[in-house]
Amino acid sequence: MSKKVAADRRLSKGQIKILQALKKHGPLTRKALAEKTELDQSGFCIAIGYIGDGTDTMKNYVTGHDLYTRGYVRGDYQAEQVKGKEDPRDVYYDRITASGEKALEKALVETKEREKGKSKPAAKKAPKPAAKKVPAKKAHPKPVRKAPAPSPAEAAAV
Repeated sequence: MSKKVAADRRLSKGQIKILQALKKHGPLTRKALAEKTELDQSGFCIAIGYIGDGTDTMKNYVTGHDLYTRGYVRGDYQAEQVKGKEDPRDVYYDRITASGEKALEKALVETKEREKGKSKPAAKKAPKPAAKKVPAKKAHPKPVRKAPAPSPAEAAAV
């Protein structure tokens, strides 16, 4: 699937939550990001995408419209000191990109417009003019089946 097709598709509510959390809190680990967005694990993974170098087969397996494919989220490893360990370990952090920030702004505007359109009170319609009364049509009588004609042998016997 091309990036253009994926970029044309609207962001889901979960993807909007992920982008908002990354914009507000900066780079986050997957665990911290999942806690901030309050999404379940499967929905979270489908929305953000799978970590990989582009050659892994699981990437985009489900929808092909995840945030990694679209280029809205990128990640990298950073060394981090862990309690009880002497050497720092690499921890993966997701961060929002510039195109992700633009997409988030666009999605928020679209969402507000959709909600605004739904909340409008329905305009009162003018009453429909009374329909002209048409006389009821007479039902067609059912055709009467005639008895079959007697065969020549039966006619001679009578």
